[in-house]
Amino acid sequence: MEEARIMEIGTRDFKLGVAAGILSGILVLPILANLGFLNAVAAVLFVVGMPVAWVIGLFLVRKIAGTRLWMYQAAKFIVTGFLNTALDFGVLNLLSFMTGIYSGVNIIFLNSVSFAVAVSNSYFWNKYWTFGQKGGARVGEFATFVIVAFIGLLVNSGVVFVITTYVPRLDGIDPALLENIAKALATGFSLIWNFVGFKFIVFKA
Repeated sequence: MEEARIMEIGTRDFKLGVAAGILSGILVLPILANLGFLNAVAAVLFVVGMPVAWVIGLFLVRKIAGTRLWMYQAAKFIVTGFLNTALDFGVLNLLSFMTGIYSGVNIIFLNSVSFAVAVSNSYFWNKYWTFGQKGGARVGEFATFVIVAFIGLLVNSGVVFVITTYVPRLDGIDPALLENIAKALATGFSLIWNFVGFKFIVFKA
């Protein structure tokens, strides 16, 4: 069964990998702008480099995975996860830039909004691409997805809150940079939980 599904992997996966890479690269730009790192070289590097990196990565994993479907699913989950992370970071940076909020209790609300946007996007990419599910979205499935993702949100927001509010800032680290460092660490923890939860609880793939 898994071998047959691996053989089905083709042009569509690589096209979606390119699309995810381009979208991720574009979404990274407001983050770089908020941090003061945006320039023409960085823009080209992310918008052009990401889709190339994703396609090469998917090709290599496909060759290495053999009949191990979970390995290829993990690779697609990483691509999808990066897109969702870029969306999450992008919305959070936009909201922080607009409101001037970079720490405290209010950061939980902003982080929850950005996380919710990313989770909605994540459901469709993971359902139809990462785990190759058929049929329309189902209420029960989406509800389970939201529960798993909500646990990820608690982990994510908790790490962001603790680091931005209680970890002393070193010289040269401004609030926006610390916020993004915290978000990167939080995302690592929530991504691990989400892959396990989506694969074995939600989609059972």
